[in-house]
Amino acid sequence: MTQKEKKINKIPSLEIDVNMTCPRWNELDFDADATARKMIPAAIASAKIPAAALRAGALEVSVVLADDNTVRNLNRAYRNKDKPTNVLSFAALESASPGPAEIVLPLGDIVFGYETIERESNKTRKRFADHFSHLLVHGTLHLLGYDHESDMDADIMESLEIQVLSRYGIDNPYAQGNNDA
Repeated sequence: MTQKEKKINKIPSLEIDVNMTCPRWNELDFDADATARKMIPAAIASAKIPAAALRAGALEVSVVLADDNTVRNLNRAYRNKDKPTNVLSFAALESASPGPAEIVLPLGDIVFGYETIERESNKTRKRFADHFSHLLVHGTLHLLGYDHESDMDADIMESLEIQVLSRYGIDNPYAQGNNDA
């Protein structure tokens, strides 16, 4: 067993609900649903898991593959920013209290804006799948309480993102000329 494998958390079972509200997600040359089901558990397994989540019988994450209009409306309503963005995370863990071990504990929702991700991928010359994978990891870490409000917090979060992505052969998104989140 390698050092990286030793650091992987034992997590409760995980339910991932992927809801596609924008048909353009069907036009991709990869399976966004399968990518979510791969990258979200990888992010959770690499992160420090809040105690409430570890006590749950199962964890649940909702993924919405939306368009920029949907994301813009959510961003305006919840963050007072009247513009689309690539990903929004709505953590439920702070307000959720675990019951018996068989209870499913919602971690929250991650909503993606197709057009913004496409535009950023084209601008940075990255594969859409790689950029989306990064945003899945990024959004999942937000659900677990990570943020990038301070330089120290950003360093911790970005380090975890780089670690997870590297396992799947995805370049460091924060390398010079590579910044995408």
